[in-house]
Amino acid sequence: MVTTFVIADDNAAVRSAVALMLTQRLGLQIAGEAADLPALTSLCANLHPDLVLLDWELPGFDHPRVNLASLRAACPGVRVVVLSTLSESCLAAQAEGADAVILKSEAPAAVTAILARLAGCCPDNPPFDIEWIDRQ
Repeated sequence: MVTTFVIADDNAAVRSAVALMLTQRLGLQIAGEAADLPALTSLCANLHPDLVLLDWELPGFDHPRVNLASLRAACPGVRVVVLSTLSESCLAAQAEGADAVILKSEAPAAVTAILARLAGCCPDNPPFDIEWIDRQ
């Protein structure tokens, strides 16, 4: 089974780079891209991806607990991976129930390992130190 994902980031270059990395390195299938919260909610409700990569600073994402709950209601069972440039945002995302948190400054190999683990296509112990938040 191919894992599908949606990327939600207001930076088109980030969306493109992440999509390329996940499709080529992990064989995941991109279901869609969103630049703001309304577009993300609509995509999730219509496409039911397995995974959402969510920029914690996404425009319109002002109430994280409510926004995560509505995202999960629109797409039950979706795994939410938060991407952020700010370490304090990563802590907030963890507290709000994100399935995983990744700093955007993380090396591509680390990002790939985290997402591969969530998608079920890699060993549980990647060969480098990463911060992993597991909510299985």
